Amino acid sequence: MREEVYHISLRTSQMINVVRLIMIIGVIYVHTIPVLDTIDSPIITAFASLMRGPIGTSGIALFFFLSSILTYKKEFAFKSNFRKKCSSLLLPYVAFISFWILVVFVMQLYDPLLALFHFDSQVVLWGKPVIQWSLLDWFDAYTGFVHGAPFVYP
Repeated sequence: MREEVYHISLRTSQMINVVRLIMIIGVIYVHTIPVLDTIDSPIITAFASLMRGPIGTSGIALFFFLSSILTYKKEFAFKSNFRKKCSSLLLPYVAFISFWILVVFVMQLYDPLLALFHFDSQVVLWGKPVIQWSLLDWFDAYTGFVHGAPFVYP
């Protein structure tokens, strides 16, 4: 049984673009909260109060929601779509985290390099250098399963 392909009207497409703009602003805001909180400006304060509500904090959730709806806009096979998502999302994610683990590992090899960077919890992850990580530490560095955030987190 073949299902009907979902078609989007021009009006619906324009509405989705407006929602995407709001979501993009929300996601950017969520990633800049620490910077914006240090600025003393009535405009920034007003913007921050607006964005602390559901508009700003729901950006990522709305991205996932719209993506799930629009996934069925075109026909695809699960296997080929899964491969495509792995190559466009999973591989860059793993590569990016691996790169920063390598940077921290190299920093830990040479003490003079540590002085060039602000010492934080990522330089010695959970009190251990990278060379001493257990399998659980490696799993946690990519997933954040134990500590609630992966190794590279905004």
